[in-house]
Amino acid sequence: MAKALASSLAGPRDDELVAHEGDPVASRLLPRSWVFWRPTVIWLVWILAVDIVVGLSRGVLISSGPVHGLLNPSDLLTGSDWPGLLGEFLVLPLLVGYYFWTPTALIGALRRLEQESVLTIRESDVHWWREHFERAVWLIVPLALGFGYAVMRSYEPLDGKLWIGDQVVRWVKLFASWIPLSYMTIMLLRRLGGLVLLLRRVFGPDRKIVVKPLHPDGAGGLEPLAGFALKLTFFLGLGGADLILIERSYYFAYGLGGTGAAVPEYIMAVAFVVGGLGAFFAPLLAPHRRMREAKATLLKKLSARYERMDDAQLRQLETLDEAHFDAATREMESLRRLHELVRSFPVWPFDAQILVKLVVLAFGQPAAAIVTLLLRR
Repeated sequence: MAKALASSLAGPRDDELVAHEGDPVASRLLPRSWVFWRPTVIWLVWILAVDIVVGLSRGVLISSGPVHGLLNPSDLLTGSDWPGLLGEFLVLPLLVGYYFWTPTALIGALRRLEQESVLTIRESDVHWWREHFERAVWLIVPLALGFGYAVMRSYEPLDGKLWIGDQVVRWVKLFASWIPLSYMTIMLLRRLGGLVLLLRRVFGPDRKIVVKPLHPDGAGGLEPLAGFALKLTFFLGLGGADLILIERSYYFAYGLGGTGAAVPEYIMAVAFVVGGLGAFFAPLLAPHRRMREAKATLLKKLSARYERMDDAQLRQLETLDEAHFDAATREMESLRRLHELVRSFPVWPFDAQILVKLVVLAFGQPAAAIVTLLLRR
């Protein structure tokens, strides 16, 4: 990085602090050196304790009567409520982990690219990042309150049918889970938008970018960005699959699939599935543009080189002696081979292997969920 920036981003610990500028929650928790799995496990333990305590107090933890409990043994054996358990104890804890990991991971990827002399991050980029996230932070809290309340109301029709529909359970979950998770989700989406804008700055037309088309990663030396996007796509694909299963298990199973209560689930399921592709490609659009421009520039130079060849020499190939004829044809053959090589250069910062993984993660998990529903009919 630039000399002035090197002192402020001296290592991974500083990356975390800069990445979460403007987030009053993450910035205060980061001094505890949280990494991806630590907040994930802590949230899992927290929500498990909350569910057990409130479930026991309301008699809906292991109940098998008219109200299906969270840990009903028969449901666990038949797998009828596995989607709910998957969402409660895997997808949502992973959301907490991704909330802390995402900004730090992308800035870490940019650091690795700078260490490989692919790009340069300026001090002005860090200043822009800090200013960008200082704006309208106060809007996040009311949005989180509103979204958390909407989630609570969406489970109201399940009262008397499922543990999560119990009124007291819903109010406890509102403050212990849904509002904090809503805050993290909104902040995460805001961070992702800011990260896309940051990449547009770093890969702007006025910046020097060294694309390495023959780099062994097959992505022009930009594989760290594709790796970041792929990990994010995995979570979104998993979340979309779980929401599809929850719709079937909770809403359709109780005849609520066509009611307004199921609308938030439909919206979130579609958002997760479509967002998987968006989350993968959005951070890569700016690098793609610069890679495409670099390839086009090389092709133009080769074209100009060919045009500069002596027209007279080309016309007189038949009259040249053997030595001059061989020299002329070798130059033309070299230009042809070089042109073919440049045309094969990648213009996206990922290779075919990553593309296959993207398809599997973005569509495979939701598709598997749909197949599961069809088989269980």
